[in-house]
Amino acid sequence: MGSNPAAAGVTAAPRYVSPVAALKNSQSVGFVRGMFAAITAIGIGILGVTGSTGFLAYVVTHAVASFALLTAMKMSPSKYFAQQTVPGFLLSGVGDNLILFIFAWTLAYAMVHIY
Repeated sequence: MGSNPAAAGVTAAPRYVSPVAALKNSQSVGFVRGMFAAITAIGIGILGVTGSTGFLAYVVTHAVASFALLTAMKMSPSKYFAQQTVPGFLLSGVGDNLILFIFAWTLAYAMVHIY
């Protein structure tokens, strides 16, 4: 004699995402992407990569970090961020760590190849 709420016209309650948890998740994602960017920048600086190849390395690094995070989230970023889609997650934050990347890249390049 169990009742089915969906059959009775009862809809599920809207999913709630805690703003505090979403902020913490956003900070964690930023940290991971930043570390990927810095480590890659130091590596390509040491290798002597210059020009657009270096910027391509940043884009690839951002994509790899984002896919790694999506894999950890089981391809469901909306569970961890309010109204976030997979393409939106992949494209978000591309410019956030660009300055860090350029700084680490030029510093590593200068330390190895100029000085």
